[in-house]
Amino acid sequence: MTFYVLKRAVDVLRYETEFFYVEPHAVKDPPKCRGCGKYEGCMIPLPPYKLALELWDKGFGDIAYGPGDHLLVTERFRCLWEEHGLAGLEGFYPVSIRKVIRHKRLKGDLPSYFLVEVCQSEAMLDHDASGCEWDIPPTCPVCREGGIKRWKKHVLIPGTWQGENIFRPKGLSGSIMTDQRFADFAREFNITNCHLIPAEEYAHDFYPWENELTVPTGTSHEMAETYVVVDDDVIDEEDVLRIIEPVWWSVNIYEGQEKYERDLGRFSIPQRHVFAVWWYKAEVENGGHRQFYSNSTGIVWGDALRGLDEIGLHKHRDILKRSVERLGGRPSKDREARRRQLDKVEPNFEDLDKEFDVACEDENIDVAILEYILKNRQDFYFNGFVEKPKEI
Repeated sequence: MTFYVLKRAVDVLRYETEFFYVEPHAVKDPPKCRGCGKYEGCMIPLPPYKLALELWDKGFGDIAYGPGDHLLVTERFRCLWEEHGLAGLEGFYPVSIRKVIRHKRLKGDLPSYFLVEVCQSEAMLDHDASGCEWDIPPTCPVCREGGIKRWKKHVLIPGTWQGENIFRPKGLSGSIMTDQRFADFAREFNITNCHLIPAEEYAHDFYPWENELTVPTGTSHEMAETYVVVDDDVIDEEDVLRIIEPVWWSVNIYEGQEKYERDLGRFSIPQRHVFAVWWYKAEVENGGHRQFYSNSTGIVWGDALRGLDEIGLHKHRDILKRSVERLGGRPSKDREARRRQLDKVEPNFEDLDKEFDVACEDENIDVAILEYILKNRQDFYFNGFVEKPKEI
């Protein structure tokens, strides 16, 4: 049996869609593990469901990803699912979409969406065969959860899968797995925003700086020289990550300032600005300013500060500037030294993290970056070879 992992993908799909709750909502506790008594999964939201959608490309996805253990699916998906008798999704609760945040010109009408929960399966991940490495090893033989550092693939213990077409496995319940039937279903009916990675190839590393080579989730570690062109046709597609792809794959943020500066030497100042601002945005949206500084991405703080100013994102620039001041005005470009600064100063960034979210309502970072690129398009032209994973 071939299994897959359903993965929220960035810059892979043309219908990338996410959701979040726009109003406080009631929740209930998830079920507890019958072995250790700890909660399995995230809090379970209760109706009514009032949501916002965020679209990163030009169309609505049949699947949308959000917080917790839930997905959104369109009415089209629901009808096909029920017609073909697939198993593993529960609920199909109607939701109210109160807001749509777009990052490109939108095509198509808003479909009806339904909230579904992916079932917790009795299928168990084989930790040894999957190459799991732990920060906190699992101790419960039932839920088999621990503090995971990385894995090389997803392999199930034979005989534990009970036939669900989509499910969360025990031992790594944050993953959503599917069987071959679901993969065939998604392909036959062109289910959008459905990125399936063969389970044997799905690797992830939460501590990439511990390894010599870092590549994105779901890609091979085999690198190859690839010819890349960024011209007016590419820029007019308004796909920011594709436009800065040469910088993205060429600049190493993990091996210190000298390597970082040397890699940036072949690129323009505007390319440098967008690269840094994109990293700053991604880190703060994911885990706040502490995550930005504690990870290797903190090396870009100076370029991000200048980039936010040049792009016209002045509220975000002021927020980043104040975070810099809380680290003494000059955070180290060395990751370990910067982490020591964090431990010594113990800055509280919670207010700035909240201000960042509020600022995004007045300053749309993605739109501002795109407008900056369009005004300076000649600075983003590229024609040459880039070393990147073969699968990309």
